[in-house]
Amino acid sequence: MMRKPRKVLVILLILALLVIGAACGEDATPAPTASDSPIEFVMEDNYALGQDIEIKIRNNGTESYVYSEYYPACNNLNFYDESEEARQLETLSEIVELPPGLFIIPEGTHCDIANESQIKPGEEVVLLTWSQQECVKDTWGCAESVPVKAGKYTIVGKFPESMGSSDPNALSYEKGDETVAEWSFIIEP
Repeated sequence: MMRKPRKVLVILLILALLVIGAACGEDATPAPTASDSPIEFVMEDNYALGQDIEIKIRNNGTESYVYSEYYPACNNLNFYDESEEARQLETLSEIVELPPGLFIIPEGTHCDIANESQIKPGEEVVLLTWSQQECVKDTWGCAESVPVKAGKYTIVGKFPESMGSSDPNALSYEKGDETVAEWSFIIEP
C-alpha cells in the first residue's frame, strides 16, 4: 500500500525534530507522537522513579490487530531512552550490542511461549506492567537487571493487522500490514 512510505517519512521527520530539539537544548514535556496509527498507547506523561508503569494500548481503528499475549516486550515493543548509548547485553553465548538508545526490559527475555491475541476496534488492553528495570544479562530469562535512571523514554509498538485464522483454537493469526504506535514520557527523580 502507498501509505507505508508516508508513515516512514512521518516517523523520520519526528525523529529529526527530536534530534534537533535535543541539540538546541529544549527540555519540553513529551507529548504523544503524531501518528495516523489506529493503535495508541494509553499512558501518562510523567512517572516517578521506581513507580510501576502499566503499558496499555487502545484500538481506535476499524480493524483488529495482533499482539503477543505473554511476551509483548519480545514481539511488539521496543524501549528507548534519550541516552543514545549503545548498550551491551550479555547472553548465554555472546555479548550483543544493541542499537543506540535501545534497551531490553526483563519482560523482553525468554520469549519462547507464543500466544497471540487480537485487540478489536474500541478495545483497550494492558500489555504488561514494567517495574522500570533494564535487563543486562539474559540467560533464557533475565538473570540480572538494573533500575533505569530518571529521564525521557520512548516505547515503540509494532502491531500487525489481524487477517483472522482458519482454526478457532489457533494460538496465532494470519497477519497483514503492520501499524506503528509510539509514546514518549518522563521518569522523574
